[in-house]
Amino acid sequence: MIFSYVETVFLDIYQFTYQSNVLFFLTLVFFAGGLIALAAVAIGLGGEIYTMITEIVLPVLKCFSDQDSRVRYYACESMYNVAKVIYTCVNRRIDIS
Repeated sequence: MIFSYVETVFLDIYQFTYQSNVLFFLTLVFFAGGLIALAAVAIGLGGEIYTMITEIVLPVLKCFSDQDSRVRYYACESMYNVAKVIYTCVNRRIDIS
C-alpha cells in the first residue's frame, strides 16, 4: 500500500540524513510533515478510519522512539488527533445508554 511505501521512504531518509548535520533539519521537517499529514488523513477519513487504522497508527507509534524530542512531540500531537477521530467513530457506533 501507499502507507508502507511512505514509511519506507521516511526510514530511508531518516537513516541517510542522520549521517549529515546539514540535512538533520530536513529530517525533522519531513517527519513533522509526514506525521501531520497522517493526522490530516485520519481527520479526513472520519467515520471510515477503521478501514485503515493500522496503516495510520503504526508509523506514528514508531516515531515515539525517535532520538529527537521534536519528532516525538509531533508524533504525540499526531496521535492525539488520530485518537480523537477514533474515539468519535467508536462513540457514534456504540450506544452506551
